[in-house]
Amino acid sequence: MRGLTTAAGIWATAGIGLAIGAGMYTIGIAATLLTLAGLELLSYLFKSLGTKSSMITFSTHSKETLKEVSARFNSRDYLIVSYNMEKHRQGETDNYQVTMVIKSKLNNDEGHLLQLMQEFPDITVERIE
Repeated sequence: MRGLTTAAGIWATAGIGLAIGAGMYTIGIAATLLTLAGLELLSYLFKSLGTKSSMITFSTHSKETLKEVSARFNSRDYLIVSYNMEKHRQGETDNYQVTMVIKSKLNNDEGHLLQLMQEFPDITVERIE
């Protein structure tokens, strides 16, 4: 969306420049004020509707838990953007270390993610950014 807003701003600036260059100062000033107000309004609107990226690193011994965590994030207000899993052998058991990058609504902060992850008792959360 940023590229589109930038392109619109460039076109608006060109139009304002043409109006001022042609001696239409009132129209140029009015267009400048309307453009600035519109860009500020759109910026505020898109920030409130936007999403935020977070990175979660956790480990578990259960492959079923990995499926449950993925299903939980895909069914709520989240979108998994990146998923990386490494399998480490510890004696007789496997340990899975997962790093996920997820997009969430802005009102879902790191505390909310930690609370969500604590619903799974066999997960050890290592990092949330």
